[in-house]
Amino acid sequence: FIETILERPFISPRFFRILYKTMGNGHELVLDVGQTYTRLNTATGKRARTGQLKLHQWMLYVKVKQGSPKAIHSVSFKLHETFSPRQYVKSVATPDGYFATTQTSYGFFQASVK
Repeated sequence: FIETILERPFISPRFFRILYKTMGNGHELVLDVGQTYTRLNTATGKRARTGQLKLHQWMLYVKVKQGSPKAIHSVSFKLHETFSPRQYVKSVATPDGYFATTQTSYGFFQASVK
């Protein structure tokens, strides 16, 4: 069980990664926890329920760099309280080893990954 709560604003315009080396279900895993970010232009951004323009498109992810994604039962992403739903749980990795959520937002916030 790994829990990461990022203490600084995580969903932000800069790229951020953390590498973990751990034992998962008896297997050594190397995990890459990070994000990708794209700023949208005002023509492609959509409005939030609050009316604010969502100009930040990002992906928050856990990628298995070494080991089998099958050693991970699930990855939970907990986002800001303004998201609905606020929590996303991924129990199956993509073929290239990613557990991820892709969203758009109008601001920066902290997120947790379990």
